[in-house]
Amino acid sequence: MIAARRPQGWGRRGRRSPTWDVRDFRNLLVFREVVRAGGFSPAARTLGVAPASVSRGIAKLEQELGARLFNRTTNEFHLTPEGAALAESIAADLDSLFRGLEEFAARRTRPSGRLRISLPNSYGKFYVLPRLPWFRSTYPEIHLEIGFDDNRDNLVAGGFDVGVCYGAPSEAAYVSRVLCRPQLVLVASPVYLQVRGIPRAPAALAGHSAINVRLGNGELVAWAFHRIGAPAAEPSATHYPGGDMVFFDQIDGVVQAAAAGLGITAAHGYAALPYLQAGQLRTLLPDYELRARFGKGEVHVFFPHRSGMPPRVRAFVDFLVAQGGDEKIDVAAFAA
Repeated sequence: MIAARRPQGWGRRGRRSPTWDVRDFRNLLVFREVVRAGGFSPAARTLGVAPASVSRGIAKLEQELGARLFNRTTNEFHLTPEGAALAESIAADLDSLFRGLEEFAARRTRPSGRLRISLPNSYGKFYVLPRLPWFRSTYPEIHLEIGFDDNRDNLVAGGFDVGVCYGAPSEAAYVSRVLCRPQLVLVASPVYLQVRGIPRAPAALAGHSAINVRLGNGELVAWAFHRIGAPAAEPSATHYPGGDMVFFDQIDGVVQAAAAGLGITAAHGYAALPYLQAGQLRTLLPDYELRARFGKGEVHVFFPHRSGMPPRVRAFVDFLVAQGGDEKIDVAAFAA
């Protein structure tokens, strides 16, 4: 047997029960202030409204509740038992609500709360993370959650607030801006070079093992070399590394693979720098500037909306913009 549904707003015995909307909520706030102030006129002054407006609000609330909340004459004013019961029952909840509203307003004016960030591996691990202590000390109320992904250009699906990616995000709905174009360096380990020899020109790379990167679209990255100091019209020498070893997910692994002696690779300068300083890697072809053809050389920061951006997102975007990432290392200082 299917039970009939009661019409909305009617009680168990057919008596109409209160139906609440935003105006009733405002009337509860008026009631709360009248109780605190001890009268309609003092409450009106606190609320910045006319006494008649307070009277109308209380009358509307009494009508909805079906009970008188105050006994008042020209000289007397006090709560009825029903009014006292209502005041006691809503006091804690309204205080909690106001504290919540105050905390929300505070969060809208200062950077705080959880911030979910998506970073690409090399740029994120070797450039952003070492600089995060300043950000954390400056914004201690921001709680960071960081994910690393070289191919992520969709934030909403992963629940991220702001992201960094190579190249502009594929979805035009995102707001993005260029942060930097990191320096690329060609590197190999001393052990590998001792066995296989040191290439002195781009053409000599054809006889070497390469550690390459496969992009999200399936393409392998090609290495383009432009001779430093050469005229801009001089064509680049392009090398197409084979598939001896290919990284397609966490591409920062190319640095560790090169340090292990597995071949020659192109890496971000600041990702390779610790290995160069430790003597685990050496730079190659220092007379050439290296660029990745078919790759996405520029690093972009992106986020869903410009309007209504939370202060924590704005603080992190400003932090990334200030940090950049175009710093160059002295390739010749670590040359093989």
